[in-house]
Amino acid sequence: MQNAEVLLRIGELEKRCARFRIVSLGLSAAIAILLLVAAAPHKVVEATGFILRDDAGKIRARFDLAAASQRPALIFYDDAGKQAIDIGTSNNLAALVMYDHTAVNRIDLGLDPSGSPSLVLSRVPPRHAAVVVARGDKQTVLRAP
Repeated sequence: MQNAEVLLRIGELEKRCARFRIVSLGLSAAIAILLLVAAAPHKVVEATGFILRDDAGKIRARFDLAAASQRPALIFYDDAGKQAIDIGTSNNLAALVMYDHTAVNRIDLGLDPSGSPSLVLSRVPPRHAAVVVARGDKQTVLRAP
C-alpha cells in the first residue's frame, strides 16, 4: 500500500468514527430525555382507595369508597384501631361523625336533606355536656342543659 492510499483509508475511518460519535451522543440524549419524561411525577393519581399505616403497620387512616353506599369517606382510627372520625357524605351532603373509645357514634354533624345544619349528640350523660345553638348573627337560640 502506498502512503496516499493509507492516508485516504485513515481519513475514511476518522469520518466514520466522527459519525459514530454523533449518532451515539444523539441516541444517548434521546434515551436520557425519555427516561426523564418517564420519571416525571404525574399530576393525577387514580385509585380505589388509600390506606395510611403507622410504623407498626396499623391502619391509622383510610380514604376510599364505603362498601355499601359507594360514598367517598376519610376515616381516622385511634391507637386501638377503632374508628374515631368519619368525614364523608350522607344523603349526598357533607357529614362528620365522631366516635368514642368503644367506636360508638357520639357526635354527628352534617346537613339534613334540605341542606340545613344538623348536630346530633348521642348518649350524653345528664349534666355532662353543654350545647349552644346560635344563629348567623351569633345570638344564642338554645342552651342545654
